[in-house]
Amino acid sequence: MHARALDLIEQEHDLLEAIDQDQFVLRYQPVVELASGRMVGGGGAGSLAAPHPRSARPSEFIPLAETSGLIVELGRSILERACRQATRWRGGTPS
Repeated sequence: MHARALDLIEQEHDLLEAIDQDQFVLRYQPVVELASGRMVGGGGAGSLAAPHPRSARPSEFIPLAETSGLIVELGRSILERACRQATRWRGGTPS
C-alpha cells in the first residue's frame, strides 16, 4: 500500500511538471478536400499524449488529472496551446 501511494505521488508530480512545462504533445486531425488534396481546416478530433512514457496515453493520465484536481489546469494549458497554434495557422502573432 505504501509503494502504491508513493507511485501515485510520483505520477502526480510528473503530471504537474508536464503541465507547468507545457510538455504535452497535441496532434491535430486535418480536414482535407478530397478533390484537391488540400488542407481546408483542422478537425476538433485530435489526440493528446503525455511526455512521460509511464503515462503517455490519455486513458492513463486523464483519470489521474481528475482525481488529483489537475484536470482544470491541464485543460487550460491544452486550450491555450491549441489557440496559439490556430493563431499561427491563420497568420497572426501568437501571444
